[in-house]
Amino acid sequence: MSGHIGRAVRAVLYQVLGAALLTPVAVVLGLAVLSEPAPARVLVLWAACLPASVLLALAPLVRRIEIAALAELLDVQVSDRADRVYLVALTSLHLYGGATLGAGVLMLSPGLVRLGDLTLWRDSPAVQAEPLAAVLALAAAMVAAGFGQRWAARRLLRAEPSRMLEELGRRQALAMELHDAVGHALSVVLVQGMAAQAALQRPAPVPSRPRAHWTTCSTPPAPPRRTSTCCSASSTPARRHARPRSTRSTPSPAGSTST
Repeated sequence: MSGHIGRAVRAVLYQVLGAALLTPVAVVLGLAVLSEPAPARVLVLWAACLPASVLLALAPLVRRIEIAALAELLDVQVSDRADRVYLVALTSLHLYGGATLGAGVLMLSPGLVRLGDLTLWRDSPAVQAEPLAAVLALAAAMVAAGFGQRWAARRLLRAEPSRMLEELGRRQALAMELHDAVGHALSVVLVQGMAAQAALQRPAPVPSRPRAHWTTCSTPPAPPRRTSTCCSASSTPARRHARPRSTRSTPSPAGSTST
């Protein structure tokens, strides 16, 4: 409940701000138009405030005030790259609507002064109820105008080109992230599938037969061949080239006689 009341109060303050921004221009136009207090001249002044609000909305300072008011009072965030045409349209609507409702408040100001008189409430409560009902209706109109301008601001800024480009940029970034993530996952699955296929197509290794041991043989191994012939042949030249022994007899000692 307190949140709704706070939004309603901020909507009324938003309209009061618009009336305050256009009041100096409206006073200058009133001095030029309202030379006579006639209803036709009042309508002319009311119609002349519309182009005046557009011209005032072209001022950079007024647009900055409008951006701050939208963010703080109506909870509408305006991009830094907002289109100038959309912002001027919102500011003009704010100024013209606030000035119109502010003029209504000025018209009801005499009745507002009499609302504090308790004697009038005791003497003629029906007469006092009329300005009270008018004030309540005007306050409701200001709240409704604030909510309507918030809805219009959100719709206009949503269709604003810079906002659309920003939204498209975010979508493109998200699409690229999804593309990279899905592509990486599919690549991993493909590599794993190829590795599994290669493992399945590889032939099974043939088990090697164990070598037979001599103990398991049925017949004993053949004995190695003798090499006596080779040995005798190889020793013959050694005997052939050996130095012959001497056949000379040793001399006998002296004094020996031969028979």
